[in-house]
Parts: sequence; structure tokens; C-alpha cells
Amino acid sequence: MNGLIRVCMVVLCFCVVFSCASNRKLSRPGFKRAPLFGMVYDYDGRPVAGVKITVDDIEGPLSDINGRFILSSIDYGRHSISLKKAGYEPVAIKFDFLNKTQVLYIKTASLGQLITIGENHIKRREWKEAEKTLNRASRIDEDDPVLRYVQAVM
Repeated sequence: MNGLIRVCMVVLCFCVVFSCASNRKLSRPGFKRAPLFGMVYDYDGRPVAGVKITVDDIEGPLSDINGRFILSSIDYGRHSISLKKAGYEPVAIKFDFLNKTQVLYIKTASLGQLITIGENHIKRREWKEAEKTLNRASRIDEDDPVLRYVQAVM
């Protein structure tokens, strides 16, 4: 019986060692370049169409009607991406492209959404948060009449 336990322990140890070794192989990159898929959506979870995508300072596609975009060939590793669309807050982030099946989900705020968030802060008398949010909105369009009104109310 004691010998049987030793044999089982040895077999179990081999299984664990080989399992860990195979997991290490899976975590290594299996690609040098691959397409990258992504989606741009607003603070309400709606897709944003017509967003200009730039990766590593190279202009890419516009997002489609469903907020989706495809970057045809991206190198494995670290990248920067920026998004711009009139009426929306610009976005600039860094990301690591480590898996061929990776999808980027990027959130951006419209001018109207930032104004609404600012109004909610004002209602709750959260003056610093309201000021920060309305300043973000003014970077999109400082002459927007609704924004100017909300700023005056504050």
C-alpha cells in the first residue's frame, strides 16, 4: 500500500510539472502581427460612429455605424491609440496587444453627456466635480450655449 501511494505521488508531481510547463508555452506570443478589433461607445453604452482612430501616430480607420473598427495589422506589444470626433471628448490611451483575439472597448463622452453629468454634480452641490466636468465639456466646445448656461448657474 505504501508503494502505491509513492507511485501515485510521483505521477501526480509529473502531471503538475508538465501542466505548468505547457501553460508557460501558451502565455508566450504566438504571433508578431495581427489584426486588432475594437469598439467605441459613449457613456450611455451606445456605439459612436465616425470616430477617427490613430495608432502610434499613424491614422487608421473611422469607426463604423456600430462603433466598431479594425486595425488591419498591429505588432505584438505596447501601443498608443487616440480617438477624435467632433462633439466628443478626445481619448488617448496606451494598451498592450498581447493576444490575437483581444478586443479594445473604448469609452468616450459627448458634450451633452458631460453637461448632464455636470448638472447632476450641481444638483448634489458637488462643486469641484461639477467644475472639473464642465471644464472637460468646454474643451469640446466652449461656446456651446447650453454649457455656458450651466456654467452661469454654477
